[in-house]
Parts: sequence; C-alpha cells; structure tokens
Amino acid sequence: AETTTATSAGPSTTLKNRVTLSNGMVSTGLDLYLDASNSRSYSGTGTTWYDLSGNQRNATAVGSPTFDSSTGAFNFNGTSQYFDLGSNSFNYSGTQNYTFAAWYKTTNATKAEQCIICRWTDNSAAYGSFLLRLISGNPETYRYSPGSFQTSGNTSVNGTYYYITASYDGTNVSIYVNGTRVYRVASGSMAFNGNISTYI
Repeated sequence: AETTTATSAGPSTTLKNRVTLSNGMVSTGLDLYLDASNSRSYSGTGTTWYDLSGNQRNATAVGSPTFDSSTGAFNFNGTSQYFDLGSNSFNYSGTQNYTFAAWYKTTNATKAEQCIICRWTDNSAAYGSFLLRLISGNPETYRYSPGSFQTSGNTSVNGTYYYITASYDGTNVSIYVNGTRVYRVASGSMAFNGNISTYI
C-alpha cells in the first residue's frame, strides 16, 4: 500500500512500503491535482481552480473564498465559501481504490463540522457518497457502501497545518494524519450516483 506523509509545511513526500521515494510528491497518474500555491493551478485571481492532472476537473469558487498569496492557500469562512467540482467527476464505484489527500489548518477546531473533500447528500439512498471532514476538530471519513462515519480521535489544534489522507484499498478505509495511520475499518462495495456534487 502507498501512503503519504507531511514534511513540515511544504510538499509531501511519497512513501511506498515505508520507503521514501526519491522523486518526492506524486504529481502524475492522479484523478485530480489542485495546488493553490502553483500559479498554473490558481493565478491568484478569478473563480476557477485549475486541475493539473490533465483530466480538466477544474473547481469553481462559490461564495468568494479568499486567496492568501503569502501562503498559497485559500481561506474559507466555514459557512458559505467552498469550491464545487460538479457531480460527475469521481465515479468510485464497486471496490475501486482511491486516496484523497489535503493540507488544512483550522482556526475553529471546536466547530461541529468542516468539510475538506465532500461528496454528500442527506438522502438515505446516497450511494456514491464519500467525504473527508473535521467533526469538532477530529478528522472523519465516510464511504456509503452502505457504511458509517469513522472518526479518528485525533483532535486538531488551531493554527497548525496538517496533512490528512483518507484511502480505500478495496477492503479497508483508512485515515492518515501527517503520515501516521490513525484509523482503519472494513468497507464493502459502493454503487455510483451521478447526481451528487463534490465540494472542497
């Protein structure tokens, strides 16, 4: 299995079987690659966050999230600001493997819910739903197979950057925080619903 780990507040280093790869961060063969610190992905202005993977899964800003050029990161107000990736981008059906990874820093770790990568609806038949979010500062993932919420128990500290990863290997869902696996649980096959949008 492949995992990723953070190296300070810079790019991540890729690990394979616990051995560090010499080529550093994975940037090829990805379904989606958004990097706000890269001017090819975000120029510093506008509402489009461009996908560098070559798959043209560009994200559209909603509610005018602010861009901090000093850190190369977006700031969200926690209520009405996000990016929309549309409803047909990620067809992770059956037991198809996937990995989501993101850098985040919160200023309100006690907030009830903060979406990081979410494809979710309150519809009880929400096949195709998955998410990676914070619940009261604790990283949590979900996969509807049908499934349940898995909370890591690793509380975030305000003002601290974290590199978070959620992965599914065809059998288990895992959460990693700064390269350390903090949760793992079995999960089965998932149907795809093309009517659910993915948000960041």
